[in-house]
Amino acid sequence: MRAKHAFALAITLWLVTFWVSAAGTRPRAPGGRTETAVGAGDLTGGGSGGEGTYVELPDGCTEGRILQPDDPPMRGEDVAELQGYLKALGLYDGPVDGVYGAGTARAVGSLQARLKMPVTGIYDSRTWVELEGGAPAQRTGADRPTGKVHIRIDLNRCRLTVYSDGSIHKSYTVAIGKSETPSPVGEFKVVWKGSGWGGGFGSRWLGLNVPWGTYGIHGTNRPWTIGQMASQGCFRMFNHDVEEIFPWIDEGTPVFIEGDLDYSSCREVMRRGDAAQDVVMLQFRLKEKGFYGASADGDFGPATEDAVRDMQLHFGLEPSGVTSADLMRLLGL
Repeated sequence: MRAKHAFALAITLWLVTFWVSAAGTRPRAPGGRTETAVGAGDLTGGGSGGEGTYVELPDGCTEGRILQPDDPPMRGEDVAELQGYLKALGLYDGPVDGVYGAGTARAVGSLQARLKMPVTGIYDSRTWVELEGGAPAQRTGADRPTGKVHIRIDLNRCRLTVYSDGSIHKSYTVAIGKSETPSPVGEFKVVWKGSGWGGGFGSRWLGLNVPWGTYGIHGTNRPWTIGQMASQGCFRMFNHDVEEIFPWIDEGTPVFIEGDLDYSSCREVMRRGDAAQDVVMLQFRLKEKGFYGASADGDFGPATEDAVRDMQLHFGLEPSGVTSADLMRLLGL
């Protein structure tokens, strides 16, 4: 196991160099859309015994696909990512074309042989677990935090940090949303936990209360994407890392997500019932002015409405509780 873990670490270091040199400088984007996920009871297919089909997820999410030879061949971005990964390891010399052909299957078989596991040519959950150095349950992790826990995610650094009583307990590299499907920014909390999902979501899920979509912290079957802008908005961790933090995180644990926001994109008119990234921006500015003391969670509820109304009264505007051009100018939005 020690040799296997060392091999996994070497792979990670190799891939960091490969992806940085290939990607160059990646712009960081403000949050916005969702990486849709579902509860464990809604998953079909996927897992180690899947049939090469997608997990049943809304909005076309393809996180849970098992990659294998098929007729016609499987195609997609996930296949292209796998080919690039295998090429970086020197196991694949074919085109990175997103087509899971015979050459890709042979390269996966070579990877499996290197990992000293059964050679199937199928990139499934067993393969990516072995790629990371074995099942998370076999690892010795950090001690459980003894104080009050909260999480901070820095989008600009692709880092998730667990705090205990305000001090850093442990920090991890994560994958965040792509430019076209960015991760949310704001002040959220964990509202539900799940395990045993398999497929692209790994074995653990920590769901957040982002009101405009379903986002969470979870494992992945694409370990080469960790440290990159690669997801549809969720936060991917190495599976052994999400397994480690899972028992530390209770429902209600605060999660602060920090990143760049384009304040010029705010709508002039927002009202109770709205839920979006620009509502977070409004809440941040209301906090700065001293009118709002709750979480900047993107939910325009009663507390946000009261804050808008209080500011309107303070500046002699109609106390409608609905934002306007005049109010937004006062807020610098």
